[in-house]
Amino acid sequence: MREKPKMKKIKRYMAKTLDYFNLLNPINKPFILMYHRVIEPSSLDYIELPGMYVSIETFKMHVSLLKDKYSIVPLNKLLEAYNNGEELKNVCSITFDDGWFDNYLNVFPIINRNKFPISIFLSTNLINTNTSLWAEEICLFLSQRENLSLFKESFNSREANFLKSLFGNTMLTPEDITNHIDAIKRLEPGDREVLVGKVISINKKNSEYKREILNWEEIIEMKKSGYVDFYPHGHNHLFLPELKTDELSFEVEESIRQIKSNIPDQEINIFCYPSGRYSDKAIECLKRNNIEYGLYRTGGYLKKNCNNYCIPRIPVHNDISDSRALFKYHLTRQQR
Repeated sequence: MREKPKMKKIKRYMAKTLDYFNLLNPINKPFILMYHRVIEPSSLDYIELPGMYVSIETFKMHVSLLKDKYSIVPLNKLLEAYNNGEELKNVCSITFDDGWFDNYLNVFPIINRNKFPISIFLSTNLINTNTSLWAEEICLFLSQRENLSLFKESFNSREANFLKSLFGNTMLTPEDITNHIDAIKRLEPGDREVLVGKVISINKKNSEYKREILNWEEIIEMKKSGYVDFYPHGHNHLFLPELKTDELSFEVEESIRQIKSNIPDQEINIFCYPSGRYSDKAIECLKRNNIEYGLYRTGGYLKKNCNNYCIPRIPVHNDISDSRALFKYHLTRQQR
């Protein structure tokens, strides 16, 4: 559920006030930030989910603040030190999920210039393709209202009615699309797969596809810089708890195999659960494949005695962090 505009205004006012009185102190616990994309939304042909990006200027501001207040360290070093019980204050790591091309285009120059490390979790079956994540395919579809005319041709009546209910009668806002994606996530896996497959088919017929995911050449270049590590994020970015045991094993093991085959010097001991969804079966699978840490998408800073397979991160996106005061407030409130 997205925050109401009034609540956002209240948080902005609180953040500005607390920052003015210098009450937003650095976090004295280690923490991991979770990003996805660094883009200018106007550069896209569709309405991107607000929770998926920060702007280039916002990210530059984050980097400036983090370098001033914290030590930014490689993720594997942070987790190793944490697991060894070392005292870690004002230390953080930066992660990116999925493997978006803009991580190379917009993030890589910034980390090279500022000389700090990041980790990127790859959905390996999307690499070297023009295919995007299914949520972005839905965003593209919903952003093009002319697709209404295709309902009867491509969808059965139940699917068509469901999609019409998403469009409504007015222009969609980013918050609308976020709620609609959440509704599609709640569909039965088989129904969702069929619906998404039809949407992708329509998109390919009616949209000019641009590559949005990294290719292996870009990944190797980033790795050779010494500032970027790459870890598995599942092969197809499927929700692991929904999968049968053999399907789950394939998703985990194939993503590991792909990275090992293409980046031979990359140690792989960390896995990031797609959409933050995990289960006991998923954890067992990680252990069988010598994965020491599993990361999800909420939970704040690293508290004492965290489960190594439920490592929390702090999600960061533009609408909660586009000013220094708001970003500092977002980080500080995680200590509660």
